[in-house]
Amino acid sequence: MRILLDPESTIYRDLPVHITGITGFKGTWLAHILSVLGAKVTGSALPLHERENRLWISSKYSSTIRVYEGDLTEDSFITDIFSKEKPKVLFHLAAQPIVSQAFLEPKNTFYNNFVSTLNLLDFFSHQSDLKCLLITTTDKVYSRPKSKTALSEKSKLWGRDPYSGSKVCVEELISCYEVNYKRNGVKLAALRSGNVIGGGDFAQDRLVPDIIRAWRGHSNLEVRMPNAVRPWQHVLLPLFGYLELANYLYTTPKYIDVMNFGPNVRVTKSVRDLIEQAKKDLETLRFTFHSNKIFEETDFLCLDSALAAKTLGYREIWNFEESVSATLNWYQRFFRGEEATDLIHSDIKLFTGWPNSMFARLEI
Repeated sequence: MRILLDPESTIYRDLPVHITGITGFKGTWLAHILSVLGAKVTGSALPLHERENRLWISSKYSSTIRVYEGDLTEDSFITDIFSKEKPKVLFHLAAQPIVSQAFLEPKNTFYNNFVSTLNLLDFFSHQSDLKCLLITTTDKVYSRPKSKTALSEKSKLWGRDPYSGSKVCVEELISCYEVNYKRNGVKLAALRSGNVIGGGDFAQDRLVPDIIRAWRGHSNLEVRMPNAVRPWQHVLLPLFGYLELANYLYTTPKYIDVMNFGPNVRVTKSVRDLIEQAKKDLETLRFTFHSNKIFEETDFLCLDSALAAKTLGYREIWNFEESVSATLNWYQRFFRGEEATDLIHSDIKLFTGWPNSMFARLEI
């Protein structure tokens, strides 16, 4: 199996790295990968929520990685963290990420996603320790395509709902601060990735966690927009893309200000496809499709990751079926009592082909 990131030639061993939103789904997986690579990981996040942060709470790293608890919309919190921590690379994952919640709480979504990013950008525009700041936005920043085509980094941005609108605003912030960052020699990039799946996501109003809750609770899952196409991918794929891009920016003089990370564009999959694939592993899963649109959402979304492929050698490792199977297998083993960190490490090994020795040296 091809390894996306060669552990012997990366920047990460002993490198100070900070992850905002570390206790979230993607943040927890990223913290595990970086720890295996030997990075000195710290993080920041809001106070723990029993459901939303269940993966982090269940992991061994929750007691070994230093996490600063607070709100990034407060300048004093950022000053407090980075008066103590001096990261060389920072991944900004913290956000209000749930589309349905954004419709219910648009002001809160705009405020959290915009102001937290503004505070970070402004703070690090005046210091010299940081080398790379990578900010996750979303595949939903793009204007709806007129035809069923994959969207590239040059496609038009347009937020048609509170969540995507808040992230378009974040993209504008990044563009506005880019000149200052280049002047100071700090690399700044926006990361746009598709709908990620993987073990340990317990968020409300996301398809895979909803599948798991219905399966576990022996209830019927009401599935809206079954024909909607999304760029489904296992969480490990974009995270390794993020890490590869940071490694590239850190070690070369080149600037890349935005990059897409999605699955194979030649194979598009719908909500229906994901449900029916899940049914193969979860035989007792019951569901009903309906076409009602509770919120206004696009019917077709596909990302063109050609820039990442050309620059980083990025490509799909697990296909759609393998990604869904690995995800559901993770949950089944977790609910049988296996430890979350062991399950994450197992998936990382399968995904990368990294030797067991890389995991054996971890002190957790």
